[in-house]
Amino acid sequence: SAAEQEKAQARRKTEATGVEAQFQIRSRHGSMVDLRPSHMKDVQGLAPQRWHEAKAVMGELDILSRLSETERNKMLFRLNERTFFDGEFIVTQDEPGTSVFMLAAGEATVLFADWKGHVSVLRTAVAPCQFGARAVILEEPHAASVRAKGMVTGFEIP
Repeated sequence: SAAEQEKAQARRKTEATGVEAQFQIRSRHGSMVDLRPSHMKDVQGLAPQRWHEAKAVMGELDILSRLSETERNKMLFRLNERTFFDGEFIVTQDEPGTSVFMLAAGEATVLFADWKGHVSVLRTAVAPCQFGARAVILEEPHAASVRAKGMVTGFEIP
């Protein structure tokens, strides 16, 4: 039936994206509409009203705290605000490092898988913190995975 197909499609999309179907409805034109509030969606670029929070997080991170005010302001134009849901991977071990992530709110679990496939919890990352810089700077894969623990918001520096 059409209803069963729609439920199966919503389940597949939830598994692929991590976005629960409860945030989606079908419009009268037949397309799916995302009902999440704007602060729960991935946003390209950073809205000016979020600059203050991003600058505050940048100031608390050792790796970025030495930047001048001018350098921080330039970075604001490159930041992307990101939201991750419980269990969603923010970075994945052995994948190329293309961005640095700054956690603004929430917690994430840092996981390491050895060559035998045993996964160990290295630590819990609590906002404000950053990860991914080493992989970007050294142009190498991520040394560990980072998975959201509850809802996590932050900023991505591409």
